[in-house]
Amino acid sequence: MNLWSTAGQVALHEGVHCAALLTLGLPPKRVRIDEPDAETAGVTELDWGDGGVDLDKGHRVLGSVLVGGLHDGGADWERWPFVPDRVAPTARGDARKALRLAETFDFDGVDCSASSGLPVVSPTPPSSADSLSPSPTSSSASRCLNRRT
Repeated sequence: MNLWSTAGQVALHEGVHCAALLTLGLPPKRVRIDEPDAETAGVTELDWGDGGVDLDKGHRVLGSVLVGGLHDGGADWERWPFVPDRVAPTARGDARKALRLAETFDFDGVDCSASSGLPVVSPTPPSSADSLSPSPTSSSASRCLNRRT
């Protein structure tokens, strides 16, 4: 079911994912806004490149998923872990992908105290970080994710 009212909105959302991927050094392989399946209005596909899937690439992909989801609205992205049914309906697929990526790469929290301007992996999770951001208007690039140790 397509929750978007125009193809332009789908293109903008996927464009945000593309811009984030390019900024993070992972050019997208292909972008589709033609409702590739019954549950998807658009998709940004990537080529994991030489060496396939690894922690660094996984972290960058997760960052691009978060930026795209946050673009649709910051409400209920602030708690970790995300609850997909509580984010904007058009960002629920992104929330589900973010959770899968976080689980795959053992991310378990957030730390925005040492932001480099892009999401970064912290070697040890801080004891009190439980939010992506208290404000939906804050810069999505300042979110930082921790890896379980």
